[in-house]
Amino acid sequence: MSVATTLAEWEQRLNSLDPTHIELGLSRVAAVKQRLFAESQLPPIVTVAGTNGKGSTVALLQACLQAADYRVGCYTSPHLVRLNERIVINQKMINDADFVAALNAVAAAQEDTFLTYFEYLTLAAVWHFSQQRVDAILLEVGLGGRLDAVNVFDPAVAVVTHIGIDHVDWLGDNREKIGFEKAGIFRHGRPAIYADPDPVQSVRQHAKECGAVLQQYAGQQNVPDTPQLAGLPASTRWGAWAALDALPDVLATRTQQRELGFANAAIAGRFQTLSTQPLVAVDVAHNPDSAALLAQKLRERATADDQSLQWVAVFAAYADKA
Repeated sequence: MSVATTLAEWEQRLNSLDPTHIELGLSRVAAVKQRLFAESQLPPIVTVAGTNGKGSTVALLQACLQAADYRVGCYTSPHLVRLNERIVINQKMINDADFVAALNAVAAAQEDTFLTYFEYLTLAAVWHFSQQRVDAILLEVGLGGRLDAVNVFDPAVAVVTHIGIDHVDWLGDNREKIGFEKAGIFRHGRPAIYADPDPVQSVRQHAKECGAVLQQYAGQQNVPDTPQLAGLPASTRWGAWAALDALPDVLATRTQQRELGFANAAIAGRFQTLSTQPLVAVDVAHNPDSAALLAQKLRERATADDQSLQWVAVFAAYADKA
């Protein structure tokens, strides 16, 4: 694809690819990555996969590392308002000019290789982080793990959060199959954090087979609360803490810095209150497990405010959701 001069032009091109179009597999994106980065050295990467809890884990890691004065690049999806939300350094979105430069760099390395919407953005994000010389890169997996574009980059630490039933057409119709796909981000000899209170055997088995150093949630309760992320499961909080413990020494964090990060971490769209009169909240719950957590939050809020409080729900999701 040829270069463009504005982000609006790039968005038009990317949208013409259809953001819902998925082609699992790494060979194409790996070939472009090789041309794009050549021998470039990247900073330590943390890859985060899971059905629910990925965004919150990235938010916690980012807040803790930033509290320790590191520059942290975060790549997440989807965006809520602007495409720029997906590529952030220390909570500041990429500007349009840098976004165009990153996408043009990918286009120059693309040659005749087809790339999907998500693959373009993944390569552009990591290229931008490399140009900005961040200290750490946090990558949120888009779909699955094993065959997701993010997985062409080798993580220093890999985190798998909670595993539920979602994207069954691509990942399988039970948690064991889905867990195998998520665990595909693990690497030989590298820390693998599994933060699921109801673990599946396939994740543990894959960690053993690939030689990853597995650490698994076992009900630890000595992790700080997250006041800006109310209701965040203890397992998710533990997963972020364990990932910080597992990072290379160049990204060391003190307990006080982590506590500050946990206190300040926030993310849009997680039972976010838009108005109090009337009470209006928005949440990105889009699968059975996240919907159950949302229902719990609604009950708690109703009890705290007024037991007679009734909610009016406006719901939208892709047709593949249960």
